[in-house]
Amino acid sequence: MSRLQKALFLSDKGYADLKKAIFACTLTNLAMLLPFCVTVMIFSEILTPFVSGGSIQWNHIWMLWGAGIVSAILVFLAAKNDYRKTYIASYKESNTTRLRIAEHLRKLPMNFFNTKDLSELTTNMMADCSSMESLLSSTIPPLIANGITVTLTCILLAFFDWRLALCVFITVPIAFLIIWLSRNHQKKLFEKQVDAKLAASDQVQEYLEGMKIIKSCGLSGSHFSALDKALLAMKKIAIKVEMAVGVFMSSASMILQAGVGITIFVGAILLTNGQIELLPLLMFLLMVTRIYGPILSILANLSSLLNLNVVTSRMRTLLTTPAMDGDGKTVPNCDIELSHVTFAYNQEDVIKDVSCKIPQGSVTALVGPSGSGKSTISKLIARFWDVQKGKITVGGKDIKSMEPESLMSYMSFVFQDVTLFNDTVMNNIRLGNPNATDDQVIAAAKAAYCDEFVREMPDGYQTVLGENGSGKTTLMNNLIAKFSDVVTILSHDNYYKRHDELTYEQRCQLNYDEPDALETDLMARHLDQLRQGQAIDCPVYDFTLHNRSNETVHIVPKKVIIVEGILIFEDEALRNLMDIRIFVDTDADVRLCRRIKRDVNKRGRTLESVLSQYLETVKPMHEKYVEPSKKYADLVVPEGGKNLVALDMIMGRIQRHLEEA
Repeated sequence: MSRLQKALFLSDKGYADLKKAIFACTLTNLAMLLPFCVTVMIFSEILTPFVSGGSIQWNHIWMLWGAGIVSAILVFLAAKNDYRKTYIASYKESNTTRLRIAEHLRKLPMNFFNTKDLSELTTNMMADCSSMESLLSSTIPPLIANGITVTLTCILLAFFDWRLALCVFITVPIAFLIIWLSRNHQKKLFEKQVDAKLAASDQVQEYLEGMKIIKSCGLSGSHFSALDKALLAMKKIAIKVEMAVGVFMSSASMILQAGVGITIFVGAILLTNGQIELLPLLMFLLMVTRIYGPILSILANLSSLLNLNVVTSRMRTLLTTPAMDGDGKTVPNCDIELSHVTFAYNQEDVIKDVSCKIPQGSVTALVGPSGSGKSTISKLIARFWDVQKGKITVGGKDIKSMEPESLMSYMSFVFQDVTLFNDTVMNNIRLGNPNATDDQVIAAAKAAYCDEFVREMPDGYQTVLGENGSGKTTLMNNLIAKFSDVVTILSHDNYYKRHDELTYEQRCQLNYDEPDALETDLMARHLDQLRQGQAIDCPVYDFTLHNRSNETVHIVPKKVIIVEGILIFEDEALRNLMDIRIFVDTDADVRLCRRIKRDVNKRGRTLESVLSQYLETVKPMHEKYVEPSKKYADLVVPEGGKNLVALDMIMGRIQRHLEEA
């Protein structure tokens, strides 16, 4: 494999296409000389009466006109072939490179993605490949072809008159020397520009991912100064790069084209002294105007070529990262054994010297506190990572020797982090097997006890799902959708105590996340009345004023009463009035994000007040009162409304309760 092929990460076909592209560009450049030669010959014929005193041979003129038309056709055909061999071939190679990167990414261990963020990988896939595509199409083939053409032209001109040929090319080494001496400075600027682009891409990615929170909280201006600074830094470095390249290019171009004046000056002296005839001199002058075009193109492309190492450094790191290879082995059984397994994400061991056996056909539970390594062990068995010490075997075969896809063919993996794509329910289920028929998808849904729930959705299996959603409100809304005609809602939040005796500022300082902040005994009486078939007048709390309003809501009893609140299990009297007690368990970060969106959007709160309240009262009170009350729940539902299995179970229990009643 040649150095150029390695530098550009070309496939064998891509490298062969590059050589064809260089040859095609060289043919185009040589074809472009044909009209020039015809022009020189026409001028020679027209100037015959003035140079030698002869007459113009018009048949020669017409023949030359015909030759000019033929040369124009040849130029067109050469340019067409040039385009096909350069641009189309480079687009195909770029597509191959992107697929190669994607395929390589698929085989990389998960720890690689812990060190790379999404914006950098996106840059590898898109920006770097696009830069490489540009180099392969409009930089490298023309650059090498122009070098070949200029060299051949220089040799040919030297046969006519070496002195004028020297005048034409004497400035070329100086111009190239300027570009070459500036290479380190330009390289440093290119590296800074790449870093600035990555930083800006990171900030844009963060901004896009947090768009919902941004809109919910009305964040703008100084809150996102980091994005503004990153974009401004990218703008400044882009200006510096363009200025540096422009200065060096302009300097080299000015010195290069000084050769025109030198050629004219030396040619005039030679013509005056009778050492050259007028026609050769005119030919050289025409050649000067023609030859500097390709040389200027070479100079311009040299700047892009100097950037080649910067463009390919990330791609080189990515493609040279060892993949998780292996053989597509079959295993005699699915007995799993961990033998003295040690694994660390960074420097600290998460799993240390663990040994155990998981027999085929058994049900094995991994139980432990958060962060103890339960998920890590599961993912190590699936070979998301390779262990640092010890080994894991399946059917007696070390999984390091098994190709990851072959290994996964023996496993079904349900992750604790569930993602629903913005597509139909049918297509979300089909992700596990893209070739599954609709009947197979429905059968899978029935096996997971989701079929009845899905069919209750507005469009059934064709209902379009959004992004992740979780929480007790989502769960409650799903239950309302199922039992809308027989359900009524009683929210604990409406029973916050009245504090007319306090000012607004004093009410803002109260702790609203402890049981004493609520009139729970009134709520218990109201719930008991509803259970006995009596209507109630429920109080209404105004969160913008931090006080109970003078309004009430008349609630009539229905067959299903949903009681909602974070402290409803803490009071024994209220707790005993419930037939089914469900605790919705959600990650603290998710709860905070949802709380920000709710309080800013629906309760007129500021971001600062929400965060302050969360840190001072919400989080401590959650740990003191809410989390311990989980033990009173009949059912704990992780991730709330998006836990379809739990939702189906709850709906079934409520339905049976209604039927029994």
